[in-house]
Amino acid sequence: KKGRTNQRRVRLDGVIQAWRGLAGNASAPWIASRLWGMAALDRLAILSRDVAMPAGFVHLHVHSEYSLVDSTVRISELVAACVSAGMPAVALTDQSNLFAAVKFYQAAESAGIKPIIGCDVWVADPVDPDKPTRLTLLCQNLDGYRNLSRLISRAWSDGRRGDHAAIDLTWLTDWNEGLIALAGRDSEIGRCLLSGNDELAHASASALLRLFPDRLYLELVRSERSDEEAFIAAAIALAGVQ
Repeated sequence: KKGRTNQRRVRLDGVIQAWRGLAGNASAPWIASRLWGMAALDRLAILSRDVAMPAGFVHLHVHSEYSLVDSTVRISELVAACVSAGMPAVALTDQSNLFAAVKFYQAAESAGIKPIIGCDVWVADPVDPDKPTRLTLLCQNLDGYRNLSRLISRAWSDGRRGDHAAIDLTWLTDWNEGLIALAGRDSEIGRCLLSGNDELAHASASALLRLFPDRLYLELVRSERSDEEAFIAAAIALAGVQ
């Protein structure tokens, strides 16, 4: 059962991810030669609410009611929907907090769903503190959960600016073990690509890859938001360079 689960393709509204890394298997065919690109283009799939989700679909980027600004999803309803759709697992990645972690873990376990604990974190921009970038972190194991807890706690104590609590990228030097990083359109990589600064995007990707060897993925999303297609094209091109 574990082997079958590790082989599943994972998608979120068109997000194509490899969560085989959650089991620590670096031989996953989804991972490019430098272990961070999205190279399997023939497996890309666009999903919508009108398309039946195949077995193996797993949400890896979900906000709940504990992300007050942008979600009203209740934990019980999320788990029930996953059970109804036959999903084997689901990740919860609330914004800058783990308040729902215990409730989510217990509800998912009770329903036979694999709970993946994660978080959307803001990353401070030293040049413009008012424009932090975003990184999604998923816990592989207990060490990852502990490190994610440390990062969030320090963000609120040392990195708070206005409504945001941001981490400093240097903190990840000590607190990256057990964590998988998803870099999407709102990450530093994404913003650099969308502004046409491929050189800076490459440098940012290389810096993250040093922090997350075997554990860095580009997040590709098709949900009809602006600039998505431009980012996807640029991200695929960048993955081919690495």
